[in-house]
Amino acid sequence: MSKLLGQATESSTKNYADKIWQNNPKISPNTWRIMEGLTVSKIGFGSYRTNGNEENKAALKKALLNGVNLIDTSINYMDSESEKFIGETLTDLCEKNFINREEVVIITKGGYLQSEHLLEAEESGIEEIVKVNDQLWHSIHPTNLEKQLNQSLDNLNLETIDGYLIHNPEYFIGHALAQTGGERTEELEKLYYGRIEKAFEFLEKMVQEGKIAFYGVSSNTFGVERQQGDHTNLARVFEAAQNAAQKAWGRKKRPMFRMIELPINIMELGALKNVNTTAHIVDGTEEVSTLELASRMNLAVLANRPLNAFPMSGGIFRLSDSYNREESDLPELDLIFDEIKATETALNKVLNGWPSVDEQSMFSFTAHGEDLLEQVTNSVQLDHMDMVFLTPHIAMMQHVLFEISAERPELKEPLDMISENFAKQAGQLLKALRKDMRQKDAENIQPLELEVRDRVAEEWKDAPLQQLAMNAIASIPGVTTVLCGLRRESYVDDAIQTFEKGDFIDPARVIGAQDFLETEEFEFGEMEASAS
Repeated sequence: MSKLLGQATESSTKNYADKIWQNNPKISPNTWRIMEGLTVSKIGFGSYRTNGNEENKAALKKALLNGVNLIDTSINYMDSESEKFIGETLTDLCEKNFINREEVVIITKGGYLQSEHLLEAEESGIEEIVKVNDQLWHSIHPTNLEKQLNQSLDNLNLETIDGYLIHNPEYFIGHALAQTGGERTEELEKLYYGRIEKAFEFLEKMVQEGKIAFYGVSSNTFGVERQQGDHTNLARVFEAAQNAAQKAWGRKKRPMFRMIELPINIMELGALKNVNTTAHIVDGTEEVSTLELASRMNLAVLANRPLNAFPMSGGIFRLSDSYNREESDLPELDLIFDEIKATETALNKVLNGWPSVDEQSMFSFTAHGEDLLEQVTNSVQLDHMDMVFLTPHIAMMQHVLFEISAERPELKEPLDMISENFAKQAGQLLKALRKDMRQKDAENIQPLELEVRDRVAEEWKDAPLQQLAMNAIASIPGVTTVLCGLRRESYVDDAIQTFEKGDFIDPARVIGAQDFLETEEFEFGEMEASAS
């Protein structure tokens, strides 16, 4: 499969928007934003939990053919399976002339070391690694970024990636503070932004080589208050980019640092409200918010997590309707766990003590899965649990069973059946849990939902909550694209309906519902936050 040549262009992305209008005249003109001269959709395809199953492929195809022309992914999403399926799907659509490469903006990220990438890092000697925990390491050193960028180009089947982001660099400073328990000193600041500058210098060179068109930073801490320990200051990041550009090009020039990505949703508005960075003005400087500074510097702003809120006041909230898009006639959870245990027992009988008991422990989901799932109290935690435990556990188990089958051909047939049963039962477990979690989500968010509905125009009052939440952020001046997990066709339908209805005329009024959270009328549920 030959790589797709070229990159997104001004003329082709504009033609894409015109073509979508011709196919669907109901699409609002304010569906489109300009990013580095490129015409992009105000809602982009977020791929955090996509692994390329048939549902994901159908959703991405529908999105690309109906107005979503910005895709955001990362090398660590589903252990690179996200990038791979995006590359395969895009190539297929281009080869069939449904779209062309130049119409689509592809963004990916580097820095995370998980699963196979973590094991490879141990062997290859990646520099400046932050060992967050046993399952997650992180490095934005050029040795790691070069390796990951080249791998991403192969995964995505691209000659050029449009936007490349260093992914959550704040892990360094957060880890350093956790290790020392100390304050954030100027020495630590210099180390942090020095690492970012070194990464930027490498990325400027990748622009020169044509591997990327421009670059940026995805950080969960751009919008937090300045005194928060792991805050990332956009002004200092831009200063690092200016220094890097001069080093890479041998002259002063505008850096190819052109975009940022950060969480913004109707419950987390720090990017708009927190005065946490510094802008240069005619007679000196002034303190401004991250979104204000990004606007002044003509940076594209990608808003992620529009439907998953982690407000500073505590709790985890899913900003989505509770209606169940999953199967309704599912077994009870206890019955599903009993089926999984039966499959584990069948596996032990087939293996008959081989491999060793210790090695067989990897096949026992119920040994630790039940305890983990008891801690899940909402959809956001469930999604995280699926991402970091359930799906990787099943994938690892299936891989090991495949290797055992290769070594013991006489066991292939029963092991294939057991592997298939595990995957089916895990899928049923997720659907049953998700059904329960959606109801809990609705109960937690109902007061805010009623407040938001009261603030929107009449034509929006009956829209699903997720459409209101997405469009509220997309309508904020300065936000380029809202990245939403469109992993199902029904989720893509939400985006298309948002395109057709257009921006909110008064987004300040809609997002002003967040102030309602600070009143005594609304109390957060008793929920503990998990890592994102």
